[in-house]
Amino acid sequence: MTVNLTHLVLRFILGGTIVLIATLAADLTKKPIISGVIATFPVLIFSTALALFLTGYTSDFLSRYFLGTIAGLAVCMVFSLFASVFINKIGFEFGLTLSVILWLSLAFLVILFRLKVFL
Repeated sequence: MTVNLTHLVLRFILGGTIVLIATLAADLTKKPIISGVIATFPVLIFSTALALFLTGYTSDFLSRYFLGTIAGLAVCMVFSLFASVFINKIGFEFGLTLSVILWLSLAFLVILFRLKVFL
């Protein structure tokens, strides 16, 4: 497997740009909903698809990749819900840690069972 430095830099720039815009929106508006919506811009989905396309993956693979992101997004929704509750109830560090553990567990289950509906 070869790693394309250009694709890595592209993903870094796209991801960093969204983080910058989301934090600027939070600083300027003081409205968490706005920065939250910006932060969920599918830049990782887009940049990964672009890198896969540029490295020669087929349309069929890319189509199934996008269907697979639906399962990932569902797991992220659960993570966000629990992070919101846990951080509010038990604090940022421990709440976020528990939420990440939950996310890892759910993501592992999704991969383990491969959710035939999506793949």
